[in-house]
Amino acid sequence: MKKRLILGASTVTAAILLMGSSAWAIESVTPASDGVTTIAKRPPKANAKPRKAKARARMAGIHGQATVGGKDSTFVERTWQRGVITAKSESSLTVKSKDGVTWTWTLDRSTRIHKLGARADLSKLVAGSTGDKVFVIGTATSANPTATSVFAPRKPAAPTAPTAPTAPAPAAPTAQEPPVTSGS
Repeated sequence: MKKRLILGASTVTAAILLMGSSAWAIESVTPASDGVTTIAKRPPKANAKPRKAKARARMAGIHGQATVGGKDSTFVERTWQRGVITAKSESSLTVKSKDGVTWTWTLDRSTRIHKLGARADLSKLVAGSTGDKVFVIGTATSANPTATSVFAPRKPAAPTAPTAPTAPAPAAPTAQEPPVTSGS
């Protein structure tokens, strides 16, 4: 009986010591001046600042694929791309990303298009060298991905100001004139 009691007590002591050491690794114990021991959380890092919008934008993916949970506990592979519309037709949309990757997305009746935060149709999207910036998400297929949603940003790109014509530079003198001197 004594052996069981000693074995049980040593097991409890070992468990307390192990849990105490893991708590020590997470929190710091500081003795107060009045003899009371307090446990404090680690201080926050010195550079723990909230991320700015530009930093979040740099971390956002440009294009890729992911497997996500779908309806009825199934999994669906989604494909997405951020870029500029370079061409469009009634059944397709060509988007070029910043890294030069160009994908042609298949459009069908179920494709939802949003521009400036509201539902829109394909005719509202601009293609070409000054095309709309878009985020396209869809399903991967064997040929071209099929777009389920196309989002143009809420805030349209700022229009570029027309450049003022520059005046021609003055012509350089061909010969130097002698300096004018006064006197005798």
